[in-house]
Amino acid sequence: MDTEVKKIMKKHYDNPAVAKHYAKERFSGRRLRTHKKEEKMVERFLKIVGKNESILDLPCGTGRFQKQLSEYTFSLTEMDFSSAMLKEAKENMTHNFPQEWHHKINFFEGSVFDIPFSENEFDLVFSMRLYHHFSEEEQRLKILHELKRVSRKWIIISFYNKHSYLHARRVFKEKYKNRPSYRFSITIEQFKKEVKQTGLELHTFSSRARYFSEQTLALLSVPVSFEKLD
Repeated sequence: MDTEVKKIMKKHYDNPAVAKHYAKERFSGRRLRTHKKEEKMVERFLKIVGKNESILDLPCGTGRFQKQLSEYTFSLTEMDFSSAMLKEAKENMTHNFPQEWHHKINFFEGSVFDIPFSENEFDLVFSMRLYHHFSEEEQRLKILHELKRVSRKWIIISFYNKHSYLHARRVFKEKYKNRPSYRFSITIEQFKKEVKQTGLELHTFSSRARYFSEQTLALLSVPVSFEKLD
């Protein structure tokens, strides 16, 4: 993602009307089925890692996975680069969570390239629908390194698989119908390569709809070191 695209996306998601629409409409109606399928994918991985002391949700967006993640931790940190999206995430907590849950959810604004937390701060870092916005391998590696830095144990991250029907359809629309999406797919082999380069360990994949959907979820772990045990 070059500087100009970053500016476009920042301006887009910082628009309160866009954030409000995302919260209310993005995964409603026909797209509710997409959300339900992604919830099942996430639930499968959360059951594998079990309950953790702390989870970082980055980007949290409007808090779509807030309740689900909260059930697997004592402390949930919601982080996004958009103040408008964070505002919606806070409202989601206020309206949909019992008062006794509020103390364990915190909100921070910041960039995935410079996460404002110490090394090994969280047991699990959850990153849904972020990786595919970056076209350059160098940028994606920076993301993985930063997620690894703040995680003690686990990373759950999504990416877009290039070998899928929806990728081919999106490329066609971008080329022949002039519909830029600012989404970039990679092959599973490429993703594995990037994971290996950052020293993370890949455990398993889960696709929303194999060979049809681009959306793929991966479970990664941070190798245990003596420093992390101290």
